[in-house]
Amino acid sequence: MRSFGLLVQETCPVHMLGPLIDGARKGDRLFSGITAASALTTLRFLLSQLGVESAADYRTHDLRRGHAQDLVESGLSYRQV
Repeated sequence: MRSFGLLVQETCPVHMLGPLIDGARKGDRLFSGITAASALTTLRFLLSQLGVESAADYRTHDLRRGHAQDLVESGLSYRQV
């Protein structure tokens, strides 16, 4: 069974994207095949597959806002976030 710390690392953008960014050269397109529209479509599809009510109402910005709120609730100040 995975530890919680490992699971957090596997879902944390910093831990997952850090190596990708570290290995990139200036000017590289990291997400060339992803558009805002495709990200939104994928988010809503995955939420609906998980059985989330009103999945079509979610936006990609909700993830950013939710994570920021999690950081504040864990003790960081708004300024730190």
